[in-house]
Amino acid sequence: MKKFTAIFAIFAMAGIAIAQNRSIKFENKTFEELKKQAQKEGKMIFFDVATDPCGPCRVMETKVFTKDSVADFFNAHFASAKLNDEEGEGVKFVEENNIRAFPTYLFFSADGQLMDIVTGARSAEDFLNIGKNALDPEKGLNFLDKEYERGNRSPKFLKEYLKKLADAYLPYQNILEEFFKAENDPYSENSWEVIRNYTDPDSKYFKFLVENREKYKSLYGKEVDSTIKLTTLRAAEKRIQISNFLLERIMPVMVAFIAILVGIFIGIRKLIRFAKKR
Repeated sequence: MKKFTAIFAIFAMAGIAIAQNRSIKFENKTFEELKKQAQKEGKMIFFDVATDPCGPCRVMETKVFTKDSVADFFNAHFASAKLNDEEGEGVKFVEENNIRAFPTYLFFSADGQLMDIVTGARSAEDFLNIGKNALDPEKGLNFLDKEYERGNRSPKFLKEYLKKLADAYLPYQNILEEFFKAENDPYSENSWEVIRNYTDPDSKYFKFLVENREKYKSLYGKEVDSTIKLTTLRAAEKRIQISNFLLERIMPVMVAFIAILVGIFIGIRKLIRFAKKR
């Protein structure tokens, strides 16, 4: 009986392993080819834009894209492909869409219209929601851009627009200004939420929070102190990340440049020696 139970357990574990090996199917196709596929299959287009090296990109590849729930949903609704910021079409897409962080996810309609942009490593559940939102024409960045162009300046809309731009790592300073102008109350819950999530230590709104800390604490409690501390720490961490990113990109160029200079120097010395011998 014990042997039977052990054998059954082994087969059960094997069955679980087999059931959990699905992944998002990334096509090796150009944008034009993906558009044709998407139109034929009634799908949208999804691009996973990465760089090298990129720890968060690797996490998404191994921990999220391989989840059955994520794989099944994306394979059913998207024609997908990977892009690298330094190779092929990736170079153009990064430049055209002002991509400044990785991984970034681009969602296009079947006819090639950009519908949404989201950036950063996410949990499987969050990423699944990102995919579902991309299918909703009124939840993507494209719709919010057009709504803004039509003149919508309500605080509720501007806060939603702020979140979307922040999620895409796109500039939102002018939207931040317009939000506080429309809200017209720096102590409201909406204002507190925006200051907490979308400002940094250099922002005049964050400085206003620090200067009026006690007033905010009377309204929102101990969370005010923790917000000030965490925002300051995140800003320092972001500066370190930017410095590391620049070093990763610049260092190989500097090494190559120094090698060229050394080669030129050695060549000149050899020419001088040769000239002296003559």
